[in-house]
Amino acid sequence: MRRPPTSLGLFSLAGLMVLAACGGSPANDTGKRPAAGGAPTAGGTLRLAVHSDAGCVDPHQVTATAFITMTRSLADSLTDQDPATGKIVPWLAESWKVNDDSTSFAFELREGVTFSDGSPLNAQVVKANFDKIVELGAVNQTGSSYLAGYAGTVVASPTEFTVKFSTPNAQFLQATTTTSLSILSLDTLAATPERRCQGAVVGTGPFVFESYTPDQNVMVKRREGYGWSSAAAEHSGDAYLDAINFRIVPESGVRAGALISGEVDAMLSVEPQDIQRLDAEGLTIYSRPSPGIPFHMHPNAADPVLSDLAVRRAIQMGINRSQIAHTVQGPDVEGARSVLSATTPMFADLTAMLAYRPDEAAKLLDDAGWRAGGDGIREKNGNRLTVTVQYEDKVSTSTPALELAQQQLLDIGIDLRLSPMTAEAYDAARDTKQYQLRWFNFTRADPDALRTFFGSANANTTNVNDPELDALLEKVASISDPEGRATAAKELQTYILEHGYAFPIIELSQTNAAAPDVRGLAFDSTSRFVVYDVWKAA
Repeated sequence: MRRPPTSLGLFSLAGLMVLAACGGSPANDTGKRPAAGGAPTAGGTLRLAVHSDAGCVDPHQVTATAFITMTRSLADSLTDQDPATGKIVPWLAESWKVNDDSTSFAFELREGVTFSDGSPLNAQVVKANFDKIVELGAVNQTGSSYLAGYAGTVVASPTEFTVKFSTPNAQFLQATTTTSLSILSLDTLAATPERRCQGAVVGTGPFVFESYTPDQNVMVKRREGYGWSSAAAEHSGDAYLDAINFRIVPESGVRAGALISGEVDAMLSVEPQDIQRLDAEGLTIYSRPSPGIPFHMHPNAADPVLSDLAVRRAIQMGINRSQIAHTVQGPDVEGARSVLSATTPMFADLTAMLAYRPDEAAKLLDDAGWRAGGDGIREKNGNRLTVTVQYEDKVSTSTPALELAQQQLLDIGIDLRLSPMTAEAYDAARDTKQYQLRWFNFTRADPDALRTFFGSANANTTNVNDPELDALLEKVASISDPEGRATAAKELQTYILEHGYAFPIIELSQTNAAAPDVRGLAFDSTSRFVVYDVWKAA
């Protein structure tokens, strides 16, 4: 089963606006690739500029978009997800069966699959992967959250196994499409997390790891004899490229300049200000909205100030999302419409709940006893209404978006302060709950993305013990019926917004670019580039 060509040229509205203004001719939104211009040819090295160094090359530990394209080239998953339909399709597993209450998932593996070290893939190896992910816990926080309630894997034969859960886990099948649950060799599982981060990684993928130089690049080379591509891929057999050089180039303008000059062949994360000049140079722009949780401010609801529901609701009402999106992303782009992005399956459009209502917000704060001081900042019992948002300043829209939110909240007497941080400091504050607000997004094509961060049994970034929230999260995770699950997902999204557990602001689109001779680039269901089908025209 092969999907139609993936969604390329699906420009963000901002990208469409820019290209229309400068006379560009983007592909339409039918999901068709730009014309291939001939049959694929093998050979060559793709030089791909990425925007950050994740500090790790282990598919189980990496969650940064900049490196997931690389880790996906090394490791396959049991299943894949068609980006056009959201349907789960075969990959390492050729078939599966789920019981009625989603506590038992029986899989049958393809035969003849091997890891790049020559060792065979079998059901026992899959079991070892899931056991290890659960054992390591926070080392693969995302993967372990997908395996919540894991009761073990029962191996029936070298190709047959059943994954069991103590409670319903409807999201698990989709989770098997992710790199967080990709299948690695037994030797990889035996290595320490630190060694795996530095390159002790062996998968079944079409490329093999060659080298990693921090802050410079990662090199992978084609694996010979690859014969088990995903049903969502465009071809079978070996990858076309000889190798890929993932060059780490943090500044968007520098990446764009390198692409224009021919120093690199493609780049990830094109910023809005670079789209017009790339198009003017005849380069191809690819864009697709990211599913999952949009960029938002995530409150620590146990904080003395943010524990006040009136404050959280006032923040929700006091943000003009459209103004922020128009300013930092383009005049035709709207702000976030829910705590899930619009491309996420079971997204509920809750625009009305996120309407800009500064007068209502001010009255809410008045009624809660927060009175404006001499400088306009509200106070209560001698405490100023000051909150600080922590963020990694690695996306160009983050600071301007937060500065606009800062101005808007100041109008209702809330003093929002911005705290850009290094990745290490940001993660340390998360782990110790030393924050008031956190700014981030999360990519996953399933509403269960919310369970990763909300709920007392998970990361609990909100830092609350809310039994009703926990029940709603488990409801979404447990319902197998798609219609019933969509209803539960809407109920969950509504509850999170009503209680001010998240302040969604802007959605993220993955916008990348490539030279005209780079063919076969495609986005997967999480809006990340897949390099298996890529080839370079002569």
